[in-house]
Amino acid sequence: MKGMIYFPSKVISLIFTITFILTLSNCTNEQPTQQINLQEQKLLHKIENKNTNTYHDSTKVDTMRIPDDNGNFVIVEPLAQSSCIKDVDYWIFEKYIPVPDKIVGIWPTEERWSNVERIKELKEKWGFNYIFTTLGSYYDNCLSAGYLPDHMLGGGIDVYSGGYSQYIQSRPALWGYYTDEPVTNHGAGAQYPMSTAYQWFKQNYPNSLFISGETTPLMASFIIDYIDIIFCTRYCVDGDYFCIYPDQRPLWTDFKNAFEEKFSMTWIGAHKDLSQYDDLIGHAKNLGLKAIWLYQYQDDTDISSDNNISSFALYAWKWGWLKRVERKWIYTYECINQNPCDCDPYSLGDEWILINKYPTRETRTIDY
Repeated sequence: MKGMIYFPSKVISLIFTITFILTLSNCTNEQPTQQINLQEQKLLHKIENKNTNTYHDSTKVDTMRIPDDNGNFVIVEPLAQSSCIKDVDYWIFEKYIPVPDKIVGIWPTEERWSNVERIKELKEKWGFNYIFTTLGSYYDNCLSAGYLPDHMLGGGIDVYSGGYSQYIQSRPALWGYYTDEPVTNHGAGAQYPMSTAYQWFKQNYPNSLFISGETTPLMASFIIDYIDIIFCTRYCVDGDYFCIYPDQRPLWTDFKNAFEEKFSMTWIGAHKDLSQYDDLIGHAKNLGLKAIWLYQYQDDTDISSDNNISSFALYAWKWGWLKRVERKWIYTYECINQNPCDCDPYSLGDEWILINKYPTRETRTIDY
């Protein structure tokens, strides 16, 4: 055809080959418009390897990935809302915390003393901010559980042996040191070794309290000049041969009248006083005591149940020694009477079944 240029077939083949190579080269050198840098890769790897929990939320339209308080990620997926599904908010108990300037102490059981996690529970869940301990391995466990020496009451002090100096000096100074019922156990002559011990403590540990427990104001009167604080160690229940009262409230009043500020703390017995926690802790507040101590050592139920401790903490909260922390949880219920849905939306009868629950980040701290 006129005006057209004809090339031999070999030339055409050569031109096609050159064009293909140039095109391939340009494609190879082309960079993506968005690249993931090294930090982003690390972040994605970290996210992908996080523990995740999946929850359904009827209020959400899109799936969301949100971090929880532990740094893990929670996947929240949409759940179609209908009259057969409903969410209910609940405030659930999480822990007790001590009130400033109040002491809530405990003498734990042997089993609990031997278990760091169970000691930690006393502090982090039940609100006991002070703890009684001997100065051997139990002291180490209390330290590992988060109790500092200035929140420990050291026990096992035998004022008659005189060996307490070496026994005590192997540890840092504690908040206080305790000897139990010296007059009840050894008679009025206990005042002499108590005097020696008191002078030694004031010389070597001037910032620590030297504390004793006694059964009656009369017994305590023999040693009151050689201690900083006196505890009442009698636990009265109906039928107790040694008590003329149904509980020890009148006895505490006698201690307070006799020794005033030296009776500012006392024991409450888990082995005898469980049914009287309300009255006793209330009376401790009425007397203006600064500390209540749960003598839990002889609590045989502690291995199988927290009922004793939880009851004590409940009434300590009631009478202003502790505050209660609660967390909001979402409970999702589904109606089992469907097609059509036939459940009362304003009640939670047997026709509603729990299908999911999860905690929120919202907490509140409340007084009784």
